[in-house]
Amino acid sequence: MAESSSSFSAGSSPADRVAHATDELRLAIAEYETATDEQSQYQLVHAYGMLGQAHDAIARYRGKDDLVSLRCLAMAYVADGRWPEAEATIARAPKDAFMLEQQAEMFSRTGREEEALAAWQRALDTNPDSIGGHYMRAFLLDRMGRRAEAIAEWQAIIAWSRARGYDEDIEWPDREIARLRA
Repeated sequence: MAESSSSFSAGSSPADRVAHATDELRLAIAEYETATDEQSQYQLVHAYGMLGQAHDAIARYRGKDDLVSLRCLAMAYVADGRWPEAEATIARAPKDAFMLEQQAEMFSRTGREEEALAAWQRALDTNPDSIGGHYMRAFLLDRMGRRAEAIAEWQAIIAWSRARGYDEDIEWPDREIARLRA
């Protein structure tokens, strides 16, 4: 049986923990590669990206035209910093909330902060049930020194969470608001 992460970490060196995490990611990739559900496909791309192997996800999804594959391809291009290819892929489904989030991430990573904020807002407008855009906007606004706007995003996260009965998810946003107000 595999060691648990908590027992492995006790007394191990940082290098050992990184090696263990890398092995765990590789095991997850092997499982995700055989899964057919949509969420597993996104997790597969994310895991490849974490290992610096977004090129493997690109090879897997390039040439496919279904929306999930296009989303995965855009995500892989963004993870790999291949901006022209990311833009071209995103342009194939420009009103899709997931693609708008990838566009926003690309803009953020390339120093186009205002465009990133606008793209995350378009993603939120397209899919109000997604909370990711609020988090990303809060982080970026904070980095930009726009505290009042960042607080408003954290407040939106709290409202979103409460409206869905996720009261346990408001502790961190509350702490962020307190930090920004200090």
